[in-house]
Amino acid sequence: MSNMADDLRKEIPALAQLRDSDVRGVVQSMIVTGKLSYAPGLKIQLGPTR
Repeated sequence: MSNMADDLRKEIPALAQLRDSDVRGVVQSMIVTGKLSYAPGLKIQLGPTR
């Protein structure tokens, strides 16, 4: 999650104050609600939808 937050901070200057815990909170809620599938060892990437 730290890497994901780092990438967001680098790519979008407006998100410079984004905390790792902010990203973790969003991703965890998406996993719980079934909007994001997760299995240990998989890579999670953010990007445009297809």
